Amino acid sequence: MGRTYAPLSAPVSYGSWVDALKAGRSYVSDGKTHLMNFVVGGLPVGEKNSELRLPTGSKVAISLMAAAYLPEHPNKPLRDLPYDQKPYWDVERARVGDSREVAVEIIVNGKAVSSQKLLADGKPREMKLRFPSRTAVGWLRA
Repeated sequence: MGRTYAPLSAPVSYGSWVDALKAGRSYVSDGKTHLMNFVVGGLPVGEKNSELRLPTGSKVAISLMAAAYLPEHPNKPLRDLPYDQKPYWDVERARVGDSREVAVEIIVNGKAVSSQKLLADGKPREMKLRFPSRTAVGWLRA
């Protein structure tokens, strides 16, 4: 089941949660995978409308906290299901071979521009990725 998480300061209320969602300070998860605290080009997601001005040929730095959980041994029946059969998304489908790793990728216009492996043992880890800005002057919405 999908969940939507948002950082809140006290007092916690439904209204403050909705305000965080409107500002873009949130992420979704299936409960087994989490990509949190995105900072793109020094700008935390949800600040300044999450927009960056990118000069030609610049390298964009991304940092985040990531955690995922996979059992030590693959669930082959689940992993081998066709993608049009439920569950449509499960971290098992992202397992790298028979390892306990998954790839965390930055996707731009449908293509992976940066990738790093994450050990899916449930422990949060800081990740740092970079990718080249390909537009002359562009905007990036995180």
